[in-house]
This record gives sequence, structure tokens and C-alpha cells, in this order.
Amino acid sequence: MISNVEFELNGTVYTMRISTNAQVRYQRAAGETFLTGLAAIEKSPSDTERLRRLVWAALSHIDGLNEDAAGDIMDELGIEAAIGKLSEAVAVAYPKAAADASGNGAGPAKMAPAKQ
Repeated sequence: MISNVEFELNGTVYTMRISTNAQVRYQRAAGETFLTGLAAIEKSPSDTERLRRLVWAALSHIDGLNEDAAGDIMDELGIEAAIGKLSEAVAVAYPKAAADASGNGAGPAKMAPAKQ
């Protein structure tokens, strides 16, 4: 299921969506994975080109929306608000595991030794 984060700007409702297609669009445009881009922006928040491309990817399901238009939306919304909405969309797309979740994979202590 794709989860959306909506915001209103000048009477238009926009939806940020971190879908598989959005992540592929980002990777094709940036030459790095979406998650790599997120990690890089955390280390270098002044990388405006990368930030705009991440926001564009989240809005890229909108027909005809290019990176420049995403930048215009960021300017109108405000950079801090745009970052906040992107962060919200990422949190919806990648919810944190519950503290008591044990997962379904064997941890290192439970793994069988490799056959030699």
C-alpha cells in the first residue's frame, strides 16, 4: 500500500508519495538510490540540488512535474516546510519497526555454521 502525505499550497492539494516508482525515478536522475540520497542530505543539508531532487521524486507521480517545478513548489511552501513534508513522507513509507518486533530472520547467534 502506498501512503501519501498531502499539503495545500495556494489552493492546490499536492501529495508526496515515496513509491517504488518514485525511488526508481530518483535513482535514474541522480545516479544513486533514494535512501543514499536521504543519508547524504542528512550529512549535508545545504545540498539544494539533492534536496530538490528528493522532493521532486516524492511529487513525480504528478504528470508533467519536473525538477524545476518541484523547486518552485519548495520556494512557495518554504524550504523548512518542504523538508518537513518530505520527512513525513519518508516516515510513512519507512515506518520504524516496533520495539518488540523480533523479525523473521535468524540473527547471527541462531545461524547455522557454514558448511566447509
